[in-house]
Amino acid sequence: MKTLTDKDINAEIRSAISSAIEEETEPFNLSGRGHEPRVTLCLRLAAIIRGVEIPCVYISGYGANCHYPERVFRRAAKTLKRKLGWEPIQFLSWESKAYRADRDS
Repeated sequence: MKTLTDKDINAEIRSAISSAIEEETEPFNLSGRGHEPRVTLCLRLAAIIRGVEIPCVYISGYGANCHYPERVFRRAAKTLKRKLGWEPIQFLSWESKAYRADRDS
């Protein structure tokens, strides 16, 4: 079996996220009272998905300002786990943050 490079894994992440967005048919509610669970992205993951159209909301103030629907990233992580055997997208639930993990982490 061919060993995947970081470049290959990043392409798989972009593909999985694009597929997850298409599969999530419910409307996204990212702001206001009763908003759905959402995540911010680590800089590395944000750079990987730059250019992928993902619903998000910009919140002014301190800290990370763009919030994305958590369900999209959870679905993509599940797809990647099934395909690659490990999850390159992981979550820090106490920070509501998604990040790009390395295979050995």
